[in-house]
Amino acid sequence: MRDRHDGDVTFDTEPYMNSRQIEYFQRLLLGRRQELVRAEECAGMPLHEERVRQSDILDQCVVETERFLALADRARRRRLIARIDAALSRIEDGTYGYCQETGEPIGLRRLCAQPMAHLGIDAQEARESGRRIHAGGGRGTAERSYPSAYAGDHL
Repeated sequence: MRDRHDGDVTFDTEPYMNSRQIEYFQRLLLGRRQELVRAEECAGMPLHEERVRQSDILDQCVVETERFLALADRARRRRLIARIDAALSRIEDGTYGYCQETGEPIGLRRLCAQPMAHLGIDAQEARESGRRIHAGGGRGTAERSYPSAYAGDHL
């Protein structure tokens, strides 16, 4: 992994999640958060915007579609900010870089690609395929979990 801000810094030979690595990821996350907050401020579209009356139904559809897309983009930015805040909290409590399901290291390559990652590759794949993975995990310890047919009955 190379730190673009500090020149040719490699982390390959250093202990996992040392202070320099933590500082690198914290800077990366804070920078990304700042970009998203700026984009949110620039968007500045009020959520309760008055409906524009157009004489043409197609113009009305275009306006509503643009409004829907702007709202979806805003929601996406807010979700990303929340994920970044969660990653920054994990940095503060010392759990950043470790899978929240197995406790195993997530890995520097994965964190460089996805700095907000909270699951290792195996745990993420297991979650996506509907399996559970246990601490000390790996591919051999996954078990199949099936959703309950009565999951919504408690409502």
